[in-house]
Amino acid sequence: MIQIRIPVFAMTSLLLLSGMLGACTPSVSASYDRSDPFVKPLVLGPHTQHSEVTDPGLLGPPSPERGSGKVVIALAPDVELSQDILSSFHAATGFTAHTLTLTSDEEAADVDADLVVGLDLLGLATLHDTVTHTPPFDLSYPEGGARAIEGALPYGRDDVCVLVDSGWMSAGQRHIPEGFEALNDARVAFLLGLPDPSTTKSGAFFLLGAASRISTDLSQWVQGLKESGTFIGPSDAIQPAWTADDLSAESGFAARQERYHLLVAPMSTLTDTASTPGIEAQAHPLPGTCVERYLFAAERANAKNTSAARSFLAWLESSQGQRLLAESGQAYPLDTTTVENTSAQWFLTPMPDAVSLTAEEASQLEEHLATWKSALTH
Repeated sequence: MIQIRIPVFAMTSLLLLSGMLGACTPSVSASYDRSDPFVKPLVLGPHTQHSEVTDPGLLGPPSPERGSGKVVIALAPDVELSQDILSSFHAATGFTAHTLTLTSDEEAADVDADLVVGLDLLGLATLHDTVTHTPPFDLSYPEGGARAIEGALPYGRDDVCVLVDSGWMSAGQRHIPEGFEALNDARVAFLLGLPDPSTTKSGAFFLLGAASRISTDLSQWVQGLKESGTFIGPSDAIQPAWTADDLSAESGFAARQERYHLLVAPMSTLTDTASTPGIEAQAHPLPGTCVERYLFAAERANAKNTSAARSFLAWLESSQGQRLLAESGQAYPLDTTTVENTSAQWFLTPMPDAVSLTAEEASQLEEHLATWKSALTH
């Protein structure tokens, strides 16, 4: 380490020179640090790189460790991290993030990755033996929010709701229903595209929410959906036919009769229907049909670069990471102080009546799926 010190005999000349310069230079800002610059020696070396200090923000994570090398991040299905997030993490820490996109949660057990990002209550149950069981650090969670589960840290929300094509419903002067029970009404159900809960995450969360809210028998409710014309199938056959999605015309669905104006999907889907200015969307969530879906990030038990993995977790929970997450519109941040004037604020603000799910309730999915399948076959 090299330390630069000012010799005593040169101090007098230096002070005289600084006084002369002060008479001909502009005044400095009131926020300028007027402390003696020579009280502490200047330190040169690699530690001056990536010197940006990351504000811990509302959640209070530790400072991300700085270093070199790469961290491999496995992304859960339908979860993304923007390039701004990845490049900003590199600038703040020196680590380089590489991402892998999974086709299923189960695949995370077999890939060579340090972290899994985008897990939810259902994914965590699937990967219980794959991720660490002890959180790498503690956070200060907002009241009523998610908590660390089995070592995984929540970093945002992307609730599953029934999304309605506002323009189509308004143009047709259609009554917009509210709540799960109204969806199997014969005047509404045929407008709904529902990803199969047996094979899709969105459908599974929707089924869990409905099971906790409807007052009638779940089996009868499911039969009502079927008999009234709700289309139930794989996501890739439903979302392109949603009328609020501009991509539907390009995919060939515009000329088909199977057109749906209500869609069960994560709220982040709304960003795809945003107007050019980016502050209005073609669609909105249907009141009384949203289900909380917290997103988690977890270090894999056999991570190769533990330092980089934990650095990414700490950075993602910092104010910088949370702000970029909000700007990307890929999740609503846990640190709500970072959300102002972002895509997350415009499109992903959680509905106050969203169904809150616990890990215990999520564990009942298989029981509800058995009811679901039985109702559809009768």
